[in-house]
Amino acid sequence: MRRFLLYISFFVVIGMIFSCNKNFNYPPEPVIDFQYVYVKDTVEDNELANKVVLYQIVFKAFDGDNNLGLSDNDTMGDFSSGSDYYNNLFISILNKRNGQYDTVDLPLSLSYRIPKADVVNIYNYYKATIIVDLTFDPVVLENMLDTFKFSFFVVDRDLNKSNIQETPELTVQFRGVAGDTITIIQ
Repeated sequence: MRRFLLYISFFVVIGMIFSCNKNFNYPPEPVIDFQYVYVKDTVEDNELANKVVLYQIVFKAFDGDNNLGLSDNDTMGDFSSGSDYYNNLFISILNKRNGQYDTVDLPLSLSYRIPKADVVNIYNYYKATIIVDLTFDPVVLENMLDTFKFSFFVVDRDLNKSNIQETPELTVQFRGVAGDTITIIQ
C-alpha cells in the first residue's frame, strides 16, 4: 500500500509539473499593444530648466522567438549607426487637419533602441512593458500642432515589423508646471 501511494504521489507531482507548462503561441513577428499615454507639464532637468510637456507612451510588446531588443553590441550590418535599423522603435506624429491625419516632418527622428532583455526565458518568448518618454517645448508644439496623435511600431532582429499602434487624439495645452497637472489617456 505504501508503495502504491508513493507511485500515485509521484504521478500526481509529475502531472502538476506538466500541467504548469505554459504554452504561449506568440508569432515570430513582434506584436505591440498600446496601453496608455501619460501627459505631464514639467521642467527639464538641466541648468536652463525649460518648461516642457512630457508624453510618456506605455505599450506591451510580445515576440514569439525572443529576438526583440538590441544589445550594445548590435552595431554591425543592419544595426550599424547609419542603418535604417540602428533603432528598433519608430514613432511618428500624426497631425489632424480637416479631419484627416498626416505625418509631421520633424527635424529630429523619433526613433529609439529598445534594449535586449538580459533575462533567462525557458519559454523563449519576449514579453515586456515598454515606456517611452518624449518631451517637447510647448510653444514649438503649439506652433506645429493642434490635435495630434503618436503612431509607432517596433522591428525585431530578424527585421520583422510589428503591427502599428496609435495613441488617442491629443491636444496641445500647457497648463503650467504644478505637480498635479498629469493626464492619463487610454
